[in-house]
Amino acid sequence: MLKAGPHLADPGGSMFQGASNVNIRGGTFHACGSSGTDEKKRIADVMALLASHAEKGAPYDAGAREDVPKCHEHTRVAIVDGIHQWAHSSEPSARPLMWMYDPAGSGKTTIVQTVAEMFDKEGSLAASFFFSRLSAARPRDKDKFVTTLAHQLSRSIPALKQPLADALSDPAILTKSLAKQLNALVIGPLKMLDPAQIGARCICMVDGLDECDGDTAQRDILNLLEHFLHQIGHHIRILVASRSLSHIQSFFAYSHIGAITQTTPLDNDYQSDEDVTRFFNAEFAKIRVEHPSRGGLAPEWPCSSDVDILIKRASGQFIYASVVMKFIADYGCHPHASLQTIVNLIVSDSARPYEALDAVYAQVLSAIEPQNFEFSQTIMGCLLLPSDDFDFKVIAQSQPPEVLDNIVFMSEPGTKNARVHRLSPLITSNGRGMEFTHASFPEYLLDRSRSKEFFLDMRKVHCTLARHWFRIYSTHFKLYPRSGLIPTSIESCLRRRFHSNHAILFDVISDCVQAEWTAELREDICSFNVEAAFTLSTEDHAQSRAHLLWNGIGRWLDFIFWIEQNVRIFHS
Repeated sequence: MLKAGPHLADPGGSMFQGASNVNIRGGTFHACGSSGTDEKKRIADVMALLASHAEKGAPYDAGAREDVPKCHEHTRVAIVDGIHQWAHSSEPSARPLMWMYDPAGSGKTTIVQTVAEMFDKEGSLAASFFFSRLSAARPRDKDKFVTTLAHQLSRSIPALKQPLADALSDPAILTKSLAKQLNALVIGPLKMLDPAQIGARCICMVDGLDECDGDTAQRDILNLLEHFLHQIGHHIRILVASRSLSHIQSFFAYSHIGAITQTTPLDNDYQSDEDVTRFFNAEFAKIRVEHPSRGGLAPEWPCSSDVDILIKRASGQFIYASVVMKFIADYGCHPHASLQTIVNLIVSDSARPYEALDAVYAQVLSAIEPQNFEFSQTIMGCLLLPSDDFDFKVIAQSQPPEVLDNIVFMSEPGTKNARVHRLSPLITSNGRGMEFTHASFPEYLLDRSRSKEFFLDMRKVHCTLARHWFRIYSTHFKLYPRSGLIPTSIESCLRRRFHSNHAILFDVISDCVQAEWTAELREDICSFNVEAAFTLSTEDHAQSRAHLLWNGIGRWLDFIFWIEQNVRIFHS
C-alpha cells in the first residue's frame, strides 16, 4: 500500500486535489477528506450571514405582504400582457428597463404583485423589492436594498452562491456604501457566471420607489439599477413602479437613461376604465349573493346609471373603486342606501385629481359616531408616527387589537374593534395589528385643504399619546412595581421599555415636545410621580442602578428646563 502524505498533494487540479488522507489499495482509490463538506458549510454560513442583512418584508411573497391583493379576475389583462411581452422580448431593440407610473390609486402595486407571481411561477423572477411606508414590517429605506437583492439572486441562481460566498469572505463589505456593495455582492459574482448558469431567471422588480424615504434615496436606487444594467451584459430586465414625481421624471429624462427605458403610464391605453367596470360589476354581484340584506335587492341592482357615475368618478383609479365598494358592502348598512350616499355626493365636473376620492374619504369619516371620533383620530395618528419610534405605532401595527384595548386605552377587550368599525374601508385590521389600506388616505388626512374638518392635527395626537403614557405608568406600573409580576406579555414589553435606561422617558418627552399643550397635559406632568418612576428598576447591581437613576433624572430635568423656556401655559 502506498500512502501519500501532504507533500504529495497534486498541484495540477487532479482528482487528489483537496484530499487530506489518500490511500491507494490494489488499484482502488479512496479519497477520505472533509474539504467538500467544509466548503458547503462555509457557503451555508455565509448565506445565513447575508440573509440576516436582507430585508424580510421586501420580497413579493414576504409574510408581511400576504394581505396584498392581486389583480381582480379578468382585469388589467392588457398591461400584464404588455409587461410579459417586454420582459421576454428577444428583439435587439428591446429596452431592459421599464418604468411604470401613474398617480396614487391607479393599482400599480396590485399589478406588480400579480406580475411577480406570474414570473416566479414560470421561473423567470430573479428578485423583487416592494417599498412601503404604511407598515413597520415592510421596508421604507434603502439601507438593505443591495443585500436583499444579492440574497434573492443567490436563491434564484444557485451557481451564484460560490462567488458570492467568496465576495463575503470579508464581512466588512456589509458596512460599505451601497455602490460598493452592488459591485462586490451582485455585479462581480454575476460576471463570473456564464449565461447558461444564470438561466431564465433574469427579471428584477422594484415597486413603490416613491415610498422609499427621501428624494435622494430614491435617486440613489435608480442610479444603482442603471449601473447594474450597464455592467451586466446578460439578458436582464428591471421593472420600476412609482408615482410620477418630478425628481424621478428627471432621472428618466436623461437621454442615456431614456434610450434603455420603456415608459409605461397606466392610462386608458391599458383599458383602465374597462377594468374598473369589470371590478364594479363583480363586486356588486358578490354583494347580491353574500350581503345580509341581499333579499331586498333586485336581480338587476344596481341600475346602470348609478354604475356609470361611479365609473366616471373613478377615472381609472382602482383605489376609488376599492374604497367605494368596501363602503357599500359594509354589513352595518343596507347596500342600496350606501350606494345612494356615494352617488349623491357632490363632486364638481372640474374636479381636482382626487376630489371624487376625497369625497368618499369624507363620507366614511363622517359616519363615525361622535363619541368615537377622537378615539378614531388617535388610532389613525398612531399609524402615522415614524416607524422607528417605539411609541404606539409599534403596538398598533404589531399587536392584536385587544392589546390596544386592554393595555393602551384601558378599555374592555373588543372595544377598539367596535369603535373604529366605520374605518374598515380605510384601515386593514387583522390578528397582527392595523395599517392604512392605501397611502393616499394618510396624505388626505394631513392635507388640510383636502380633508378640511377631518384634518388630522398631529399636535393633538401627540398630546393624547403623552397623556396615555402617564396613564399607563400610573395605572399599570405602580400596581406591579417589580418585573415578574406582570400578568400579560405586552405589559412586560412596556415594562422592559421603561426599565431600559428609563427609555420610556424618551417616549413621553418626545410626545410632549411635539404636542399641543393643554391644561390637562400640564396637570399630568405636575402630578407625575417622578420619585417612584426613577426607583422602578430591575437592575440588581447597585452601581448600575445608580447610573440609571441619575441618567433618568438628568433627562427629566432637561425636559423641565425646556418647558420653562418654551411653554407659556406652565406659567399660567
